[in-house]
Amino acid sequence: KVRLVPGRDPLTDNSSPVVGELAARLGRDWRTTAGLQWDPHADGKNIDKGSASVHYRDPKNRVLNLSYRFTRDLVDQTDLSGRWPLGSNLHVVGRWIYSFRQEETTTAFAGFEYDTCCWKARFVAQQLLTNIEEDPRTSFFVQVELKGLAKIGHGVDEYLEDNIIGYRTD
Repeated sequence: KVRLVPGRDPLTDNSSPVVGELAARLGRDWRTTAGLQWDPHADGKNIDKGSASVHYRDPKNRVLNLSYRFTRDLVDQTDLSGRWPLGSNLHVVGRWIYSFRQEETTTAFAGFEYDTCCWKARFVAQQLLTNIEEDPRTSFFVQVELKGLAKIGHGVDEYLEDNIIGYRTD
């Protein structure tokens, strides 16, 4: 007897859920994706998972992402992230994940990047909910990069690449 999820009944169906994904490019700078997992054997709750997202990234590295994710009985959340210029050398970066299931922000960060010909500086403040019963934890990241030489501080550039779709340090 196979149990893929602890606490649920063993699988007895002779077929698996149906999974589909659709991706489209909407012009030069826009793209979108949507996915769905549908279980024809489920009693009244046929959609197990779903997601939809819209991404914007232009040649000037302006980035904006909006997505929604759903997993039955586990996840129901929105995710907004981006990098946007405030001037010729200054950019704001950030991400906000809100859970409708917990009715609160689970992850949020915001910061600034300052970029010149010879050096770059990044500052990010993060609020992270690691346990529903506890208050969120706050942390700060600072990084100074001397272009072509070295980086001083936490790996803020890698953190931003991992957390903002389309973000690139170059």
